[in-house]
Amino acid sequence: MKEELKATVIEKAVLDSVYDQLVFTVEERKTTQQIQDDLRPTLTIADDVIVEYMLQKGYMLVQDDDGSPIWQMWRMK
Repeated sequence: MKEELKATVIEKAVLDSVYDQLVFTVEERKTTQQIQDDLRPTLTIADDVIVEYMLQKGYMLVQDDDGSPIWQMWRMK
């Protein structure tokens, strides 16, 4: 059985509109905090909701140049 996301319907809609695009994409890397900051003007979403959403959607954490974890994403141009 697939586990339900912690995200509310509204939080999921906002995250989907920004991070669930698969055509004409370029690589982008952001921390959870940067994602949270980008979304703040629209909706404040808790960091654990963002992390769970990103993992559920198959995004990978990779090492940034300084060795810290960062999300590897593919965003629309």
